[in-house]
Amino acid sequence: MGAHGGVVWGVVQGSPAVALNEYFHAYKQARQEPLTLLCIAVALLNQVMSKKVPDRDRAVLQVFAFLQVSPSSSCLTCCAVLPH
Repeated sequence: MGAHGGVVWGVVQGSPAVALNEYFHAYKQARQEPLTLLCIAVALLNQVMSKKVPDRDRAVLQVFAFLQVSPSSSCLTCCAVLPH
């Protein structure tokens, strides 16, 4: 995650969406990196707790999808929840 400084700055400035966008870029580079998956899950959970998400149940399922991906699995269960 080369843009880590930018991610931290985005979170400090109150924009978790900026951090989440950077985490998704890192996810595209290394889909089975545990730290990236954890960061995405935590950032999504942060959005769910803000009560601005219209479908909170689906958003929580997305969080658990990223937490369930194991580095040894050959099939990623979270591919269906990525934004298009």
